[in-house]
Amino acid sequence: MIRAEEFESMSGEILRVVTNRSNIQFVLPNDEVVGENNERAYLFDEKAFRGFVKYLEREGKFIWKNFMPKEATSFSSDYDEYYDKQYENNGYLSIDGNKAITVTACWNAENRLYQFSKAKLQSFVYDCFKRID
Repeated sequence: MIRAEEFESMSGEILRVVTNRSNIQFVLPNDEVVGENNERAYLFDEKAFRGFVKYLEREGKFIWKNFMPKEATSFSSDYDEYYDKQYENNGYLSIDGNKAITVTACWNAENRLYQFSKAKLQSFVYDCFKRID
């Protein structure tokens, strides 16, 4: 079971969100390859950002029992950095006050930008909701 949805930034960049049985990933659309420029930024308008966050929350609840957005309380629940076992490297994710999401993929990643665990998605969605309200 794989589900996917695409979200367009104000500059026309596409962020694809893929839901698997056990995780949620940000990937590049159309099998694009990350390449040497492994950092991507996505600035959404208010409506697109709200839809993006609601979608992440809905998908989190779809694959994980008791999914609830909440503040990060440990390194393992902080989405800022994650270790990707497949690529044996770190990826990074941040969000600013203007609803801009910056993703730095693992150095040798193919088209995956970021992979969420349940705890990391909970804290990311929590922080996104804080920017909406």
